Amino acid sequence: SKIINAIVASGISVAHLWVEGTIPEAVGHTNVHDCLAKLFLILDRLDVKAKMEVWVLGSNLKRYRDGVEEHLDSIVNGSFKRMISSWWLQRVEDSVHNFLINRHYDENAVPSDYTDRPPPSSLAIEANLDIVQQAMQPDCEDLYKFVEATVGE
Repeated sequence: SKIINAIVASGISVAHLWVEGTIPEAVGHTNVHDCLAKLFLILDRLDVKAKMEVWVLGSNLKRYRDGVEEHLDSIVNGSFKRMISSWWLQRVEDSVHNFLINRHYDENAVPSDYTDRPPPSSLAIEANLDIVQQAMQPDCEDLYKFVEATVGE
């Protein structure tokens, strides 16, 4: 058989033969499951080293297939989208926070319990408002750089 001769005569690994297309061509199947089934039928004629290589290849293919199936399931059920969205929103939140802090925005100007306790200083709130208004001006180069840096990464 072409595959036995290729493995025994040249010492090329089964994984290499698979990548090069020799195995699917030799067994006459392009479907992974059909190829593996055909390979296991000819395993009895292979030496121990070749059998181990085929077994490792089969194990790797199953692991890769399982990983792909798991990833596809996460796409179909929406969990991958939720994960990516959460990651992106956290990244934007962190970037905005750093952008404002670098411009001396006082994140403690309004306490978290501001409905129960008034802010200690209205001047800090006004300063924060000025920082945000300056950043939102059409000619604010820092804002454009910030957006490009955040979106570009």
